[in-house]
Amino acid sequence: MSNGLTDVFIQVLSINASHLAQTDAEIDFAIWIASHDQAIQGRGIMGFDISALPWSIENFEAEKKFLLRAVDSAKAKHYWDMLGYEPREETVLRSLEKFRELIEDFTIELINRDNLWLLVYKGGAMSKPAKGEKCSVHGIYLHEVGCVLCFDGSIL
Repeated sequence: MSNGLTDVFIQVLSINASHLAQTDAEIDFAIWIASHDQAIQGRGIMGFDISALPWSIENFEAEKKFLLRAVDSAKAKHYWDMLGYEPREETVLRSLEKFRELIEDFTIELINRDNLWLLVYKGGAMSKPAKGEKCSVHGIYLHEVGCVLCFDGSIL
């Protein structure tokens, strides 16, 4: 994915995951997605491995269904008006569909049990926003630096 497509992909997925999240695990997924904002680490550096999502063994199927709902919601272009720009629809939809296929094919055996994200946040090495802390402008869950839509990296 290009840097621009990665930005849009993370933004639309973050928006939709945030609006659908109800459980603590779903909120963790929304925050995890937002934390992959290129503005935090730098353009061209951010990527992710599906096995590194904050999966749990005990709630895997529910978490997978949630993530598929978030992708489907993003594919339906829900909340795209929050972006403030018009992304290349065909490219974004194609990327979301490919991501959906990867999630559908993902099995519990592939979960990364040494999940660094969970270890870092649960272990207290980085501060995770309080559960329920959302952007006052966009209503989406914040990552460690702020909102995936508001934050542009200018303070780094």
